[in-house]
Amino acid sequence: MFLVDGLGAVVTAVSVGVLLPLVQELIGFPASVLRALGAAAVGFALYSFSRFAQPHPRPSALRVVAGLNLSYCVVTVGLLVAYASELRPLGWAYFLGEVVLVVALSVYELRLARSTNDDGARASVEPR
Repeated sequence: MFLVDGLGAVVTAVSVGVLLPLVQELIGFPASVLRALGAAAVGFALYSFSRFAQPHPRPSALRVVAGLNLSYCVVTVGLLVAYASELRPLGWAYFLGEVVLVVALSVYELRLARSTNDDGARASVEPR
């Protein structure tokens, strides 16, 4: 999961931090906000890749990743509210879609982390 999460964060960093500022007028967020979100995604990618590089990362690290992802979503929704009058339909569509995708991934990560003990053994209860 750490590799998947890290790759997703790289895609977000490039799209939000580099590409969307080029078409900022179609999105509605100021370029500085887009770059800040992209920078956060770079940090998340680095953390995920560092956990992926570990031979046996603890499930608690997956909970950290899920928490970071959910915090990104909370910040994004807050920004959507704060800039609601400036956002264009494409901005709404992109960021609401991203929030839905990242929340779904985070829920899966939390279930996966809960189903595995910190010693790497599967817990007795499978995720639902």
